[in-house]
Amino acid sequence: MPKVDFSAYPYYPALQCSFPEHHGYRQLSNEDKDALLPIWELKQRDFEDPDFNGAIQDIKTSVGNRNFVLDLCKDPAPPPFVPSGKKLSASEEARIQTQAATQQSYNAALAKLLDPTDGFKAWREFVTPFPTAVPTLQFTDASSQSAAILRQGALLARSGSIAVRISPETADEIFDVIIQLISILDSAEALLIIFDCGYGRTGIADRAAFAKQGISRVLSEIDVLQRANLRAVCLSNSFPNASHDGLKPYENLDWTLWQEASEAFPFTFGDYGAIHRRKSTTMYVPGDWRATVIYPLNDKWLIYRDPNSKDQQGWITGSREVLTAAEKDKTNCWGASMVENAAKEKIEECKSPRFWYAAKVNMHLHRQIASSPDEPAAE
Repeated sequence: MPKVDFSAYPYYPALQCSFPEHHGYRQLSNEDKDALLPIWELKQRDFEDPDFNGAIQDIKTSVGNRNFVLDLCKDPAPPPFVPSGKKLSASEEARIQTQAATQQSYNAALAKLLDPTDGFKAWREFVTPFPTAVPTLQFTDASSQSAAILRQGALLARSGSIAVRISPETADEIFDVIIQLISILDSAEALLIIFDCGYGRTGIADRAAFAKQGISRVLSEIDVLQRANLRAVCLSNSFPNASHDGLKPYENLDWTLWQEASEAFPFTFGDYGAIHRRKSTTMYVPGDWRATVIYPLNDKWLIYRDPNSKDQQGWITGSREVLTAAEKDKTNCWGASMVENAAKEKIEECKSPRFWYAAKVNMHLHRQIASSPDEPAAE
């Protein structure tokens, strides 16, 4: 595992294993990729993936030889979709059986990696084949697993840098573990603390307060010489679950939250890569879609949703509208070129919604890199 200078990166996007996130990242320029440290979260790639093999290969292909933070999404696989009110066909029964087996296999693999035995030994062994990964400490209950978390951190830190990700739902006992861990590290620089303030377009001040109060608690109890070496990310997601017709701008509130949190500490900026995270309650995948064109700017997203279902003309119309709205504030990257081509009625290579979401991710990452300050916010 690498020893990483966390202060060298101005932007930390948290990405999962969907096609849009991987493809959008892969289409970044090498200069852009060098300017960010992605937090890749292992997750079931699709409903046919019974373990993490597909996700592992995707991450390895995406990152190449670059450093990254490796985390684990703790959401279990959902149950199969079972239609109600009708007799199931043989093919539907076979699908349900296959998906049920996939669900059981994946959830067993997830439980194994979250087993706290011997300092989360299964997770520690799992991250070994990733030579450029900064492993994130795993836990499900900080109040009962504190000793196992501390052992996990101490053993992983022998090989390189480590990270810990906490949220408002995390038990307060995790702060005691972090403080103990810093006390045994050669330097606090070896640990990245990720304050995940979660999703929402409301409660910005309260979510920023979580990061401010948490970092203040850690700072108050570690050695004064370690304080200057402490590195932390303020992570949040305000990308909207848009349901409008036509074109509408949405303010990017993650920068507002980051600025409020940075009143207490020079946090580095992080977000979810302009992905609205949905927790799946079933393996059902809707077949309907609307052409959606999203054009990220530094501080907002221009979102066009076509009023018609499954109308490819919507990508042409939407591309023209977002480019007109962006006026002179154009983006220069792969995703932007896709929008510009569509505005010229060239959509032969992008007739699937997933490519348009990949373009959104690509543009968003590119714009946020440009927006991120070269130096962290002042204390």
